[in-house]
Amino acid sequence: MRKLPSITALQAFESAARLGSFTRAAEELNLAQSAISRQVRGLEDHLGARLFDLIRQRIVLTQAGRSFVEEVRPVLANLRVSCARVSAHADGVQIIEMATLPTFCSRWLIPRLPDYYAQNRRASISFTSKFDPFSFDAEPFDLAIHFGKPDWPDATMHHLFDERMVAICSPSFRQKHQIRSDKDLSAAPLLHLSLRRTAWPDWCEQLSLPTANAFRGRLYDQFSMLTEAAAAGLGAALVPDLFVEEELRTGKLVIASQSAIESDSGYYLAIPNNRPTAPAVESLRDWLLAQAESATTIRTPASV
Repeated sequence: MRKLPSITALQAFESAARLGSFTRAAEELNLAQSAISRQVRGLEDHLGARLFDLIRQRIVLTQAGRSFVEEVRPVLANLRVSCARVSAHADGVQIIEMATLPTFCSRWLIPRLPDYYAQNRRASISFTSKFDPFSFDAEPFDLAIHFGKPDWPDATMHHLFDERMVAICSPSFRQKHQIRSDKDLSAAPLLHLSLRRTAWPDWCEQLSLPTANAFRGRLYDQFSMLTEAAAAGLGAALVPDLFVEEELRTGKLVIASQSAIESDSGYYLAIPNNRPTAPAVESLRDWLLAQAESATTIRTPASV
């Protein structure tokens, strides 16, 4: 078997490629710049290919370098995860690697974690934000949260709940714009999620209301931003009810309409089929399903 390059050389190459500088890579890895240069040159000699070109005193990845760094990064990431997992197991801690949607994690999952950790004191969940399905073969995750259809390849999909979009706003916004009906709401300043631009037009159409104003308003790329903007009185927003439980409970936000949008997509837990499911992952799966079943999301909005 051909001898593999050293981890030090791969780290030096990846850092220099990411930062675009041997000097900055040296600072990141706490090495001398000459050591970074030496490691990269040795790696190029080992591979028989140039990884960087020097253009106007700046290092630039060659085509071979661009291809190689995309291969090296997941290898180093997996190695870091494996090292952390082994170190944690040495103390009896079970590390669970979970890919999740950021707003789902911050708004629904994290507030419920004290209950999970109270029942599973030797477990530790490591969260990474992922928006789209990926190959479990290429990523070091034990399970993932998915929004959409139950169509993740090579994974068992467990349904958590469907999505229901409710109209919310701050109490002061409702009073300022005198929102007493759906018609009043449709004419008020509206806030939009950039990936759900048709949410307000769909809401208006199902109520046979004019849609001209439904296309206007400020854009946000995450539900967490949208929720904070609504709480600040910048407009009314359509958000999944499960993401605003706390704000509705405390009165920071109020339901602005009896009408909601029932989505044809849902939230699912994906677990890979190509490997044995660890007991810690099974325990987390069962806990998540139980939490989803008993979740007290706002399904019957109060009257405006």
